[in-house]
This record gives sequence, structure tokens and C-alpha cells, in this order.
Amino acid sequence: CMRIHNRFVGGNIRVSAVIGNNVYLEQELRDTFTWWFYWAFCVEEAQGQTLTFHFCNSDVVGYWGPAVSHDNVNYAWAGKQDRIDGATFRYTFGADESRVFFCYALPYHYTNYENWLRKQTAPIQTDVFCVSERGRNVPCFTVGNQNAANTILFTSRHHACESMATWALEAATDECIRLSDALKKMDCNLLVVPFVDFDGVQ
Repeated sequence: CMRIHNRFVGGNIRVSAVIGNNVYLEQELRDTFTWWFYWAFCVEEAQGQTLTFHFCNSDVVGYWGPAVSHDNVNYAWAGKQDRIDGATFRYTFGADESRVFFCYALPYHYTNYENWLRKQTAPIQTDVFCVSERGRNVPCFTVGNQNAANTILFTSRHHACESMATWALEAATDECIRLSDALKKMDCNLLVVPFVDFDGVQ
């Protein structure tokens, strides 16, 4: 039996109706009183079906259609061929696609951050920036000498849903690591807080 749910990190959807192969849904507005674009959901046990997803409260499907994943970590754009219009997309589930995640954009969760850290060969000092309102340790890290005279601060996710900012921050940090000798010459270090609204992200 097909299931559509939001029970995963970043999940945010409310299903209004399923009529035949048409699914009608909208964003679940948990922490705001106004309209918000972000959505993410999971479909299970829909192998072999072609479903059309209709968003009921404005255009929220981008040019490249939804971002799609099978593990909620590695995402890719479905492609513009799956986008019908700004509020609708269609997806054909393969015979082995028992669980598929869909999202407004390429998400960046704490798991992505952990994967990035594991790939680093340069010395990076991880730390806790603060404790969030809901009791989570908000991660941060420093590149370079923590006792340097100057600190460059990078942050992202003041709005939890704007995940593309963290992908950009990751790339900018990679470049700063590559230029770490220049940081030393300027007596600078780099302090990075990738998730300002960590509660919202998780």
C-alpha cells in the first residue's frame, strides 16, 4: 500500500487527497504564520506507478522539477521533463524504487556536513557554537589558528529551508582551506557556523 509521509529529517508536507494517480498536497507550515515555499516528502511502495503531484497553494516546483533521492542524503534534479508547471510535477517510479524522497531543492542536512568533515585532510577544529532553543548543540568549526588576530565569519541557514546557501558555504570553505597559507599571512582564521537555525534544519 502506497504511503506518502514527512517522517524524516527535513520532511514537510500535508497530503490533502489522493484521487487515482493524482496526489494533492501542500507545505506543512509549522513555524510560520505566512506562506512559505519549502516542501519535502517521501513516497513508499509506489513501484511501477506514474503519479502526478499537485501543489494546492502556489507555484513551488522549480525549472528542473523536484530534487530526488533514495536515501535522503544524495539528491539530484529529476529534470525539467518531469515538471508540468510551477505547481505540478509527474514522476514514474521504477520497479525497484520502493522509497523515493522529493524536495523543493537540494537539501543540506547535518548528515551532509558530517560527510564533508570526513573528507577533509586539512586540520579543522570542530566545536559547539551554542545550544539551540530546543537543546541541540549547534555545530561550528575553525580553519587556521584559533588565536589569530583576525577572524573571518561564515554563516548560513538563518532561514532553515534555504539549503543552497550551505552548499555555497561548503564550496567557499573548500577554497579558503586551499588558500590556508594566505590566511596565515594575513593572521586570520575562519570560523564557520553552517546551520544558524539548526532546529529548523533538523
